[in-house]
Amino acid sequence: MITMSRQLEELGYRKYECESCGNTFWSIRERRTCGDAPCDEYDFIGNPATSRSYDLYEIQDEFIGFFAERGHEPIRRYPVLAKRWRDDVFLVGASIYNFQPWVTSGLVKPPANPLVVAQPSIRLNDVDNVGRTGRHLTCFTMGGHHAFNSEDNTVYWEEETIKYCHEFMTHIGIDPSEITFIESWWQGGGNEGPCYEVCVRGVELATLVFIQYRTLPDGGREEIPLKIVDTGYGLERFAWISQGTPTAYDACFGPVIEKLLELTGVEINEEI
Repeated sequence: MITMSRQLEELGYRKYECESCGNTFWSIRERRTCGDAPCDEYDFIGNPATSRSYDLYEIQDEFIGFFAERGHEPIRRYPVLAKRWRDDVFLVGASIYNFQPWVTSGLVKPPANPLVVAQPSIRLNDVDNVGRTGRHLTCFTMGGHHAFNSEDNTVYWEEETIKYCHEFMTHIGIDPSEITFIESWWQGGGNEGPCYEVCVRGVELATLVFIQYRTLPDGGREEIPLKIVDTGYGLERFAWISQGTPTAYDACFGPVIEKLLELTGVEINEEI
């Protein structure tokens, strides 16, 4: 259940129901659909959504710098082989994996609090979509800012997280009227909590998760002592919408694609 509405209201957002998928979402301007595909088409191709163009490394630096200026300590990326510290998964699929289960359980202190990281992540559950949607990758860079709140140390929670996200997107020149916050629920790595999926012009760019529970073996959940801000910003997608290229692959791997086309003689139909 989502209850984080006050900050959105203060920023000028209002609640709507998507007439296509039925999801509840928040938007500054009145609209009928939620802003995510397939309810909305990609509307940034050939018409970038930001005030300037970023490559993957530039948007990563912009993200880290933005949150460092706001009190987050940048930490180095973790290895992608999560098996080194976890026995339930083999690969890192999100930046929160770095802290499960030892930090999220309260047994080990986080390396910084709050922190920001650009974490390489590998996901194979969407492998059938790679090369088809233009936005799915097997390996991507997740920008995450995290805060670990305990009874004796409240860092920040819902309102600040929403405000940070809104400010970052407007900082890079995204029109606030094009941003939507879709209410949802996240579960993974033995934890779960309410979340917002943040979309612009038909593509999800970030997820803001408020971890409050441990997932039980029987499918139930119990409250945990830590309240964890777990955010994930898809930096490749930010580079994509800033360039307005046909696919995220063009935005992030342009020189590689150009070489492959040269070697194979394949012609691309950019309209498709």
